[in-house]
Amino acid sequence: MPRIFRSSDPAGSARERAPSIYTVHMKSHLTFMSALTLSLGGIFGLVVLPIGCGDSPTPPTAVTPQAVTSQEPVAKTSTASPPPSQSRASGSEDMIVPGGFIKISPALLDFGAVGPGTVHPTTFRIANIGTQDIVVESVTPSCVCTTLTDLTGVTIPAGGTIEMSASLDAPRQPGEKEAKVFVRIVGVDSVAMVKIKGMVTLPIQPSPTYADALKGVTSGFIELTSQDGRPFSVVASNGAPPVFEGFNPATDQPRSAYRLKWSIAGVPGPSIPRWWIFTTDRADCPLVPCRLRNENTGARRDMERMTRHWIVDEDFLDLGSIRIGEPIDLTCVIKHYNPRGGGAVEQADWWQVLGVGSASPQSLQAEFKGVVRLNDEEAEVRLQITPTGPPSELMVGFIGIRTSTGNGLLEVAAKVVQ
Repeated sequence: MPRIFRSSDPAGSARERAPSIYTVHMKSHLTFMSALTLSLGGIFGLVVLPIGCGDSPTPPTAVTPQAVTSQEPVAKTSTASPPPSQSRASGSEDMIVPGGFIKISPALLDFGAVGPGTVHPTTFRIANIGTQDIVVESVTPSCVCTTLTDLTGVTIPAGGTIEMSASLDAPRQPGEKEAKVFVRIVGVDSVAMVKIKGMVTLPIQPSPTYADALKGVTSGFIELTSQDGRPFSVVASNGAPPVFEGFNPATDQPRSAYRLKWSIAGVPGPSIPRWWIFTTDRADCPLVPCRLRNENTGARRDMERMTRHWIVDEDFLDLGSIRIGEPIDLTCVIKHYNPRGGGAVEQADWWQVLGVGSASPQSLQAEFKGVVRLNDEEAEVRLQITPTGPPSELMVGFIGIRTSTGNGLLEVAAKVVQ
């Protein structure tokens, strides 16, 4: 899970003039598509890359490669408190094993509403209801958002019970997050599965949490509601003046809920943004990102992942409100990816990061701070970014990550204040 570390909390109440429609997100996403079309080489000076957000087409300077650090990963932190919630456990998962069956409880742990970037621990119990001892072959999560106890090789005696600790690491974007845990027993072909889930809830929550632009749909509505009932203002919709339904910002008083229109009508497929982002005047929730689901915003935008053999685990970071010239330290996780090879590690140096570079140097600078190998499948990339301006209700930028096997992109969004 990405982590962001700030020296101070920048104020998020300033309201700058919103850019004209598509000035921010269309140029940024054109940059994104151009970078991918050119195999991301322009970010590191191999070709000239068209730059968005008013930037000149000068490729950023590649950062001098740094030695791999053996330092421990940065401790997980959270910048947001989860909303009041009570977890709910239900059911059990049974699986036949030699001499009887195992019972894993609960089958589902639902944390309910959780805050963005928060970590939620829990415990599962695995009971051997049988006459023979059994051995755990493996316990594996479906995604890196779940941390598990390593039970490989642990014996569960007949009639005995062991505990399996797990935690759900909530992403920073709103919406439901579900993870599965697979339990394998030596000598058993079947796999037992339990689930953990939670609804990532922002102080201003969208409903739905995404813009559904599939199968020819080009517009729709999203409702924004403050969870504490306090009035707020929406100052931009993907960098442009917001389009309200049933509300006139010139005459009506601020409300605690709004219904807003989004539209990609007339936007060429390669330029459709992956996120529709609302900007508000709330310091605790300056941005409300909503995933834009479209045939052009999925995996096809990063085909190079198939040859470089890694992906950015969460390739979008909401930085909130940031100040010009104020550095921000952050991390992201790159994850080994080789589905065509059955997950086999065919390029041992896939994780060795050589540098990072900003695809928007007029708005954002990026500096490589190191990489930490977390395990055989993951590495944590550390970098520092510094916004260079100008002030904007929405800045969307891209940071190139260069490893020994290829290049990838990390997308960031922020409200930029003076």
